[in-house]
Amino acid sequence: MSPEDFQIVERVFHEALKLEPDQRSAFVAAQIPNDPALRQEVEDLLVAAERASGFLETSLLDGPAEPSARGDSLVGRRIGRYELIRELGRGGMGTVYEAQQTFPPRRVAVKVMHGGAGGDGGYWPGREARILSRLNHPFVASIYDADRTEDGLSYFVMELIAGERLDEYVRKHNLSLRERLKLFCKICEAIQHAHMNFVIHLDLKPSNILVLPPSDPSCQDPQIKVVDFGVAAVTGGDTTRICATPGMGGTLAYMSPEQRRGERERLDVRSDVYSLGVILFQLLTRQLPYPVQGVPYHEAWRILADQPPRRPRSIEPSLPADLETIIRTAMAEEPERRYQGVAELAGDVRRFLADLPITARGPSKLYEWSKFAKRNKGLVATLAAILLGLVTTIVGTYAGLVRARQAEEQARGEAQARKRLTEIFVGDPSGTADSPALRRTPLGVLRSSAQQLLVQGRVEEAEAEFRQLVRVAKAILPPGNWYVAELQGEHGECLLRLRRYAQAEIPLLASYEVLKTVRGQQHAYTIEAVERLIRLYDGWGKPEEAARWRAMFSDLRQEAAGG
Repeated sequence: MSPEDFQIVERVFHEALKLEPDQRSAFVAAQIPNDPALRQEVEDLLVAAERASGFLETSLLDGPAEPSARGDSLVGRRIGRYELIRELGRGGMGTVYEAQQTFPPRRVAVKVMHGGAGGDGGYWPGREARILSRLNHPFVASIYDADRTEDGLSYFVMELIAGERLDEYVRKHNLSLRERLKLFCKICEAIQHAHMNFVIHLDLKPSNILVLPPSDPSCQDPQIKVVDFGVAAVTGGDTTRICATPGMGGTLAYMSPEQRRGERERLDVRSDVYSLGVILFQLLTRQLPYPVQGVPYHEAWRILADQPPRRPRSIEPSLPADLETIIRTAMAEEPERRYQGVAELAGDVRRFLADLPITARGPSKLYEWSKFAKRNKGLVATLAAILLGLVTTIVGTYAGLVRARQAEEQARGEAQARKRLTEIFVGDPSGTADSPALRRTPLGVLRSSAQQLLVQGRVEEAEAEFRQLVRVAKAILPPGNWYVAELQGEHGECLLRLRRYAQAEIPLLASYEVLKTVRGQQHAYTIEAVERLIRLYDGWGKPEEAARWRAMFSDLRQEAAGG
């Protein structure tokens, strides 16, 4: 989105917010009549703002709400058997007080929900208490009681935890890297227990994780307590299907993309995995992946939607590469690319602590390029034709210069021409895809443009661009080159989506054969090439061929996982 477009979106969004909800769509359509994409941007922001009202209006992180925004303090009041002594904290769902229980006499924490009997986000009496009653773990806060006052205030009572919030504890005690990772593993243990009991937290953040001094004075190992299950989801017994959830509350900076977008049907344990990835990022860098502190809500939403998260090592260069891979895997935008459960995430952290190889693999360059293309405008389609013409001219010039020479000199000149073209248009001719300069080369930029078209669903256009890119790459690069093979795979992907199976078979098979040789059988790109062939033969109605490639896919995945 250009700066001019963003200004239009921002202006119309703010003006629309002043109107009644049923008047906003017509207003947006009148203000932006000729640009459906910009109009949709404003509509998405309005939906997000509507969804956010009631739980994110005061903060993007954890900041306490003002009493005027959440009701007057109840300090000094008696609720049931509990005398409220002092306020401990406020959040989007309720206010927590330290209280004295009359019988049995003890100090407890009482959480009084905002908004009376209904409560924000659809809270109903005892819901969080019932969720907590499912859990019995030393790292999860215990629940004692739940009820409603005569004037309709919902509340529940839990153990009083004399601890510090996670980020403050780490900062105050200046924990070493190993100490922070060991503390993180305990958090994972608590969340894994919740998941095993079919509870997804959905609001994991430092203020909901309290750190306590060691219970044993002879032990220097601190303990943790996970609190505030007010927006937690109860699943259908398989930790995937949501059966009951009060709303889409939470804290924007820590929400998974699917939770942030309100995609209730996509919430599962991997949403908590994402939030844990954000927490681990913050533990290891003392910053958040996205710079959203102190910015307006709509701008923060735009940053989260349009920008990639910062890489941990860009903030903390001394951070080991394996830890960055762990964080990026946990925080992958698509749930399928994350760790599929908290146990996998914790397992890799423990493997790092034990100096063992981790199981996570960093995002492939294909994936990173597709995300880059999605966030940036494509170049004009004629650039590909210009590049192809330039390549043809240069090759022809070199060939003309050596025609009069002997055959040996001619071959040497053509090889030199191809090498030079490779350096100009692809970058590193050795075949490493990790060169940061690769995407800035002409072919890399054009490839990103084609990938963007594919991500946008403009498959016909993407297929045409990839077809032309393959021609250009074949004119530049020697046979059997890894870059040509990757482009052929992406071209075949376009043909697959267009259901042109007969046309897709040739580039997909060619891509696999080269990648198998150059990259190796266990490489992520090779495995991806096999997966495409499975989809090809499934879609084409050739079950025997599909079964053969599916068996190979299974073997490769097991070998890649070390199994």
